[in-house]
Amino acid sequence: MRAALTGATGFIGTHLTVRLVAEGIATRVLARRPAAAAGLCRAVTGSGEPSALSVIAGDLTDDGALRELVAGCDVVFHIAGLTRAPTEAALHDANAGGTVALVDTLDRADAPGTHLILVSSQAAVGPALDATAVDELTPARPISRYGRSKRAAERVVTAAARRGRPVSIIRPPSVYGPGDRDILVYFKLASRGVVPVLRGEAPLSVLYVHNLVDALLAAAQLPPQPAQLPPQPRVLHMADDDDVTMAQLGEMIAASLGASPRRVVVPRPLLSAAGLLLEAWGQLSHTAPLLNRDKLHEMRQPAWLLASRRSREALRYRPRVATAAAVAATARWYLAHRWL
Repeated sequence: MRAALTGATGFIGTHLTVRLVAEGIATRVLARRPAAAAGLCRAVTGSGEPSALSVIAGDLTDDGALRELVAGCDVVFHIAGLTRAPTEAALHDANAGGTVALVDTLDRADAPGTHLILVSSQAAVGPALDATAVDELTPARPISRYGRSKRAAERVVTAAARRGRPVSIIRPPSVYGPGDRDILVYFKLASRGVVPVLRGEAPLSVLYVHNLVDALLAAAQLPPQPAQLPPQPRVLHMADDDDVTMAQLGEMIAASLGASPRRVVVPRPLLSAAGLLLEAWGQLSHTAPLLNRDKLHEMRQPAWLLASRRSREALRYRPRVATAAAVAATARWYLAHRWL
């Protein structure tokens, strides 16, 4: 198998690239920044660039780089995108616009058999409004700017599937693990024994990054779908076995670090005020804070639960690392790399 990746220097992409190269799969990646490419090579080998890894300088706006990326590949993992941006238009341009560019390149490369795997998000389908986990057949009702941008990317690859291209859409929930910066602040608090709690916290599904990589590799090996009229992409959900609240996750983190967890109730009005202030600062500084009105809206939902029974059966896979062990492994990585 010959694989290509967008987003290879990001959190999920780095883990997938390391795994592909470790398994001897010829891998070609797109890297916009030389420093990020060098970091990826170090992650793969500890030093120089291995023969199984080819790095192409460029991004999703570079037509020549995209053509070089996909040429002769059997599978393309499309991971590149943004989870946060100052505006909804910027999110749409990155997540849907980048997908359009990639699909157009594949179409012009005259490679109808190249399997395109889009890493989407549970945000594209939306929350579990009645606290029943959403599955692969649940109608998509994204409620956030990010979710709408990922749903738009799904529509782009769905159109490609209807033209006959093999397409798989992977929808994970929140993904965490070694190297993730989004959840780092929670590990820092828990390491001090502080576990923030919201009253009436919603349960949510999570996914350890190594379990996601397993699922992506399994998806790449799937045979073509049976003929359908019109052809459709294969939609795959994958989540870990344990649903948790953020408070429960914080207690797992604290326990893995030998801290005594102490729950601290955060009043929702205080959280809302902080979100508004951070969003205002983001608009002034043209940055995208972790907390804003969009994120607050997501946090008010009844549950973010993802059902993956059908996908597990299709992939013949279930997550191999349990949540408690995954949290402990992530904590050890943060400690070893002095992030905590």
